[in-house]
Amino acid sequence: MASPPRFKPSYSTNPDPVIKAAKLRAKAALNESNPKLTALERAFYEKFKADQIIGIKQVSKGRYVVSTGASKKSQRVGRADADRPAA
Repeated sequence: MASPPRFKPSYSTNPDPVIKAAKLRAKAALNESNPKLTALERAFYEKFKADQIIGIKQVSKGRYVVSTGASKKSQRVGRADADRPAA
């Protein structure tokens, strides 16, 4: 009979299921107006949102401009902003 494992699997020993769940939750949150996310989910959410195409405009014959969902500057609430002095 096999002995039980010496340690219980956790995030530090097996992070793959946690990362996979965070990616799925972040993709689902793209359709929500104000999603409540963990830090890992928020990171994936911002990446997916930045990569999301929201519009394509034709500027001339054969030339198009693609608009993505987010700018490069993060708009997180509660973070220090370089443009404002610290309180």
